[in-house]
Amino acid sequence: MRYQYESVPKAQGTDLHTQHGKLERTIQSERQFLRKHAQNNIREEFFAKIDTIEIEHQLLGLSPTNDLKVKEPIVQFTCVERARLAHSLFRSLSSSVEEKHTLHPLWIQVICDWTALCSLQGVPYKQRNLLSELVGLKEANLVDSDMTPTICPATQCLFCLENKQKASNSRPYSFSRPDKLRRHVYDCHLRYLAPDACFPCPHPTCSENLWGITHFKDHAALIHKVYL
Repeated sequence: MRYQYESVPKAQGTDLHTQHGKLERTIQSERQFLRKHAQNNIREEFFAKIDTIEIEHQLLGLSPTNDLKVKEPIVQFTCVERARLAHSLFRSLSSSVEEKHTLHPLWIQVICDWTALCSLQGVPYKQRNLLSELVGLKEANLVDSDMTPTICPATQCLFCLENKQKASNSRPYSFSRPDKLRRHVYDCHLRYLAPDACFPCPHPTCSENLWGITHFKDHAALIHKVYL
């Protein structure tokens, strides 16, 4: 019908359209019959086995409602601050009488937890020293080899420590979570390197030659305690 009339509505008033309508009604009726037949079979099977299931539960000393219990999954939070905020937001009040006395401290707790969580996100801002600019003193090099320890924080990017294009106060910046560090190292430093590329360790005080990305990750974890 669609080959001859391009669409079903354009075939209205024809014998093909009448046959198409009858066929659709027949299919719909057959679907309803099969659905009702399947429901009846399920119902009969349930009542045929329910006595056996209840007897088995009694013999095993189990409650008949054990199968109806739904275990809620335990939510895992990436940091303590996020868990505290979720606990404060979804804490239920005991009664309407105590609501006025507990609502105000609850709001304060939510604000404190939210502030603690937000403090983990952005880059810490350091105010520029105007006095040193007026006097004309040179900016202190915070990434000097004498001041950079071999063992770094677990969320420190080793490549950014040696990046001279960045401001000196932003090089020792540590990420808030290890997964953010791994994403940064891959997207900004390791994506365009061959797996077996040879390059020196980017740490300012380390001069070991690394043979590939896997060697670099093992070296960073063993020597600098940065796990990638």
